[in-house]
Amino acid sequence: MVNPKSVDSYHKLLEEGTISKRQSEVYYVLLTLGKATNRQIAKSLNWDINRVTGRVKELRDKNLVTQAGESYDSMTNRTVNLWEINSQPNSQLADLFNQFKNIFNK
Repeated sequence: MVNPKSVDSYHKLLEEGTISKRQSEVYYVLLTLGKATNRQIAKSLNWDINRVTGRVKELRDKNLVTQAGESYDSMTNRTVNLWEINSQPNSQLADLFNQFKNIFNK
């Protein structure tokens, strides 16, 4: 059972505009997978890739996601970016991470 206080905190993050619902879904996938390409994130969420690329850019602009290297994409025959949660947490990132742990690990 999810703690109601955690749910309230999560909704507060969304309401305050820290992250949107879609951004939070992408963020959670990266928390789960560690490192992932846009295509891997899209597959995990069952989204088209163009829904993911914008959300990753928004999370990068907020310094919540960073490039983690490159990977070969066999579907496009190109080298693509790998993304991960920013390993240099600021207080906002640390709070967000703890909220996700509380919500999704119960």
